[in-house]
Amino acid sequence: MGKGDMKENISDFEIRVLGSENECSSVDAKGHSSQSGHITRRALLRGFFVLVIVVATALCTWLCLHNDAKLSGGDAPSGNSAVDTLSVETLRDEAPQGPSYVMVSDTIINDIPLRILCPVGGHMDLYVGHDPSAEKNILLAAHAADLRGDDGTPAGAFVYSGELLSKGHSKYGFCAIVAGSVSIGRQIETPLFERAIEKNGHFFRQYSIVTNGKMISIPPKGKAVRRALCLKDNSLYIIESDTPESYHDFSIALEDLGVSEALALVGGDAAVMWRDENGKLSQRGDVFGDSFPLENYIVWRRR
Repeated sequence: MGKGDMKENISDFEIRVLGSENECSSVDAKGHSSQSGHITRRALLRGFFVLVIVVATALCTWLCLHNDAKLSGGDAPSGNSAVDTLSVETLRDEAPQGPSYVMVSDTIINDIPLRILCPVGGHMDLYVGHDPSAEKNILLAAHAADLRGDDGTPAGAFVYSGELLSKGHSKYGFCAIVAGSVSIGRQIETPLFERAIEKNGHFFRQYSIVTNGKMISIPPKGKAVRRALCLKDNSLYIIESDTPESYHDFSIALEDLGVSEALALVGGDAAVMWRDENGKLSQRGDVFGDSFPLENYIVWRRR
């Protein structure tokens, strides 16, 4: 086949890239140049390939995000709908030397009576069981993660001593206890979830009700005794209302108290217990019992 024949026999589905300007065009049987036709086809094919690359990139990105969501629990978060104020605060869990006890103080903010439980000389931990008061080294304990009504498992991602006990992140707030550090904050995805598994740490999710010093609206309505794990002036406290309150009013009271981060804990009739300077144990609320095998508490222990 001659050079001229090769030029005339370019099919409609053939792409040819040749070296010289003359070879970039072909001539049909009537002697008309088909250069513009090939340029048009080439442009269409180039556009098609670009479109394929864009679609593939978008698909890969979606799959990565979807897999991350599965790893952290997979459920679409409910509540805490504003996602533009995400924060994490991390503290070293270092108990000072000296006696270990819980200092209790009362205050009133916006006509809401608050009880502030401040652990002195203890370190923070997570406890799974029904009666933390049975352990003499526990200074302060409060129900941590909500439990599902259908199977009694924690609502949301829950890691205990490196073991994943439940998945899901229906709530943006979280607490992580990993390698001697305590982190509380508000994030949809956080590497602290994976670190808790890798380092035999703890992780649970709850509603974030104050972040960056500002209250966050959450879905639960009605009034009950409210309780929260709070960060204020670089120290952690458990603060509860002495009277039934809405989450909205309780969160505003914490904001006005100067709390920078607050993670809701189980309130209502759920138990909170603490030991004073004399070792006397006080308790408010009830433990859940055998019907909830994964009943869990945030606790402070003596060193």
